[in-house]
Amino acid sequence: MSDLRKPFTLAELQKDGACKEGLKFVGPLVESGADVAASLASHNLDWFGWAVRNGYDCESARRPGFTWDHQGRITATAGDEGTATAGEAGTATAGYAGTATAGRRGTATAGDAGTATAGDAGTATAGDEGTATAGRRGTATAGDEGTATAGDEGTATAGYAGTLVLAYVDKRSRWRLKVGYIGEDGLEPNVPYRLDEDGKFVRADQEQNQ
Repeated sequence: MSDLRKPFTLAELQKDGACKEGLKFVGPLVESGADVAASLASHNLDWFGWAVRNGYDCESARRPGFTWDHQGRITATAGDEGTATAGEAGTATAGYAGTATAGRRGTATAGDAGTATAGDAGTATAGDEGTATAGRRGTATAGDEGTATAGDEGTATAGYAGTLVLAYVDKRSRWRLKVGYIGEDGLEPNVPYRLDEDGKFVRADQEQNQ
């Protein structure tokens, strides 16, 4: 593991190629002696992950339910009705009625009546009556009476009485949403669906087995 004890200084940040917006945010913190790591963790998780990957001292931001590895992949955990947020490629988990949000390629999981949101190519899973939303090429799964929404080329799965929402681009290059209801038009519970070239629901598991 790389040394994570490099201090936050403007000289070091500039040498490592920090973006102008990040320098503008961090500059006053450095000058005032504020806790830069904790401020980054609460303000912009992508910047925080960058700082971790570049070897800065971020240990002051570590707390129960908020940890990370040396590559800056965050693991955030919250209990019932709590909120867990992780950045790119991170993992966010929340309990009953909680809210879990992860960035691109991240994994967000929420319990019953919870809300799970993941970015492009991410995985979002929510329990019964929950809402799971994933971005382009993402995977969204919701339980009974839940709503699973995925972006273009994504996959959505919902339980009994659930709702599927998949985005696609029609032949006129216009973005559209295809909505399906489990139990109607042959849509089955707990089955992953994608959209074919005509914007119709097809079983994703059968496609994978072909």
